[in-house]
Amino acid sequence: MPPTTLDLSFVQMTPHIRWVYGEYGKLASAGKIGRPHTRAVDYKRWSLVYNKLQDGASLIDVGPGAGQFVNAAARFGRFHSILALDIKPHSSLQHLSPHWTLAFYNIARQHKHHPFTAHTVTCLQTLAYLPESQTADALQTLTSLATNQLILTVPIHPEALLPKSHKQRFTVERVCNLWPQSVVTVLTTQGLPSYAIVEIHV
Repeated sequence: MPPTTLDLSFVQMTPHIRWVYGEYGKLASAGKIGRPHTRAVDYKRWSLVYNKLQDGASLIDVGPGAGQFVNAAARFGRFHSILALDIKPHSSLQHLSPHWTLAFYNIARQHKHHPFTAHTVTCLQTLAYLPESQTADALQTLTSLATNQLILTVPIHPEALLPKSHKQRFTVERVCNLWPQSVVTVLTTQGLPSYAIVEIHV
């Protein structure tokens, strides 16, 4: 189905995400984390994903970064269990709630064997950090982790230079070709595509 478009300037943070936004703001003011971890646009995007999740479900978040999304999810007891998967701890990772755990796992290189499954799996911006050659293996792993729902977000860079940390380029056309049976929401900033949310029922 064709993607829908949503202007991020009209998106409000959910109360749970707003709480974590405030906590990370305090950490940044104290010099414990960098200001990039307090960008409001990221928290608005996470709010849209958060609203798609089902209460009571088990949740795996792949690539938690500094932990904002999993901390918001764990803080208010919406989910049966929460596991974050990453290849190593992020330098700014914060553990603000005891109700989630971290395990080390590489979705692109260990895709054939893993002990993890959850009702819902989120992978928010992480695919952009993988070389395009590893995308197929990563997607295979993500699909096998989820028993019901897989939600991805990717940055959209149609023409602009890629950030140094990003290994591949996503456009709206590529997103629709990669996930033709999914529900795609294109998020715009100042009228230009900036992110895509991809929701897949497995």
